[in-house]
Amino acid sequence: MGLILFVARLLMGAVFVVTGIMHALRLSEFQQKALYGLNATADAITETTPIVLPLIKADMGLYLAIAVVAVEVIGGLLIIVARPEILARLAGLVLFIFALCTAIFYHNFWGVADAAQQELEMTMFLKDLSIAGAMLLLALRGPNPEE
Repeated sequence: MGLILFVARLLMGAVFVVTGIMHALRLSEFQQKALYGLNATADAITETTPIVLPLIKADMGLYLAIAVVAVEVIGGLLIIVARPEILARLAGLVLFIFALCTAIFYHNFWGVADAAQQELEMTMFLKDLSIAGAMLLLALRGPNPEE
């Protein structure tokens, strides 16, 4: 059972590690995409509700991108290694919040007019919700629930 749990953690963690490395290799491009996604969603929420969300300034984008890369790579590695258990659980909780935010701020299918693009964004949104569910389960049950 230990090998199966390791493979499960490897698959869950690899998503974040690989994505984090890809983002780090294209940090400038990722910085712009991150700013655009957050600010576009903030604009949409501000326009349609009484909630006013501040826009993130361009000079903050680099720090945001670096923080995201760190969360993805370190969190993914902690899930794979699973030692100490408390850090793997904490990584699960942080990545749960991260996946929810990614779904809401970057895959807001409800604001897309093009049908094909809307379907793609909805698929990505649901994928991120599924990952969030797995991370919540990891945070609650731990990386080796039978131990």
